[in-house]
Amino acid sequence: MTKIILNKINFDIGKKNILSDINILFRTGTLTGIVGPNGSGKTTILKIISNILNSYSGTISYDNLDYRKYKRLDLAKKISYLPQEMTIAWPLSVYNIVMAGLTSFSDMELNYNERDYRINSVLEELNLKEFASISINKLSTGERSRACLARALVSKPNFLLADEPVSSLDPYYQLNILNLILERVRSGMGAIIIMHDLDLARRYCDNIVVIQDGVVVSNDRPDISLDNKNLKKIFAVEYDENKLILSE
Repeated sequence: MTKIILNKINFDIGKKNILSDINILFRTGTLTGIVGPNGSGKTTILKIISNILNSYSGTISYDNLDYRKYKRLDLAKKISYLPQEMTIAWPLSVYNIVMAGLTSFSDMELNYNERDYRINSVLEELNLKEFASISINKLSTGERSRACLARALVSKPNFLLADEPVSSLDPYYQLNILNLILERVRSGMGAIIIMHDLDLARRYCDNIVVIQDGVVVSNDRPDISLDNKNLKKIFAVEYDENKLILSE
């Protein structure tokens, strides 16, 4: 089991405090959801874990070794980051988009045949083989989302970080992508996913971290993190049997 540990992480932008004293343990083989109101610091946490932001105080360790002792490329091989929106200016084929997920590896680490095998394997896993030679700009929203996920998974990361990967998709693709991620998690990958839909978070996540105003409010099983006490306090909603309603 591999771990990512955030210890007393604080992050400021100018005089504004974004994250305060964040302590979270993430494990491989576990799907962890991060939920919270808009502007609560969820995306900042992912960007810090993915090593995009590094002007924080506190420490982060991967496999019991401080982040600062890793080379950036070495961490990139172990941790994949899937942003909420990916701007792709060039009309690259789906195959080439997925291939970009292997840029951290040298030719000595992965030769052409090994790269081709990995790319075709993940395209098949995500039912994208028929789109391999098609420009990503010609895909539907759901197909494009799967192609971006394939790019994040082709390196076989130990951890996938995904920022609301299903928020703009219809129900079929929401379930399709979350099922694919969960299959990888059950095979040993760790996943840290920002979730917008609380019902989906409760259904798919093994653990849920609730963030409010840059502070961890809860870090526990879904039934505990998303109990009515927290839901009322943070989201102004509650569960009435199995459906969310506005709290009074």
